[in-house]
Amino acid sequence: MNEKLDEEILSRLKDTSLFFSKDVFGKGDLNCLLCGHIEQLNGSKFTQCEECWEIQKVSDKIMCGCGGKVEQDKPVFCPKCHSYSVQFTKSNDSKF
Repeated sequence: MNEKLDEEILSRLKDTSLFFSKDVFGKGDLNCLLCGHIEQLNGSKFTQCEECWEIQKVSDKIMCGCGGKVEQDKPVFCPKCHSYSVQFTKSNDSKF
């Protein structure tokens, strides 16, 4: 995919997608509406690897253990099926 197309897709996703930087934080479940995968998150802020799709707590690292770049300012996607059709449900005992 070329860079211009990536920018266009990202621009469209910004209006409809979740972002770790503003929408997904604290304790809760990230639910994929397409495949039904549930990722339990327990922490304050998260990021997602662009290579292995692993969701991780934010740290000083800019690289994942697999060597991929970790991002917080790109749309969140399901780590199993890669769909952007996800929702985040905060836990009732979340302090955030």
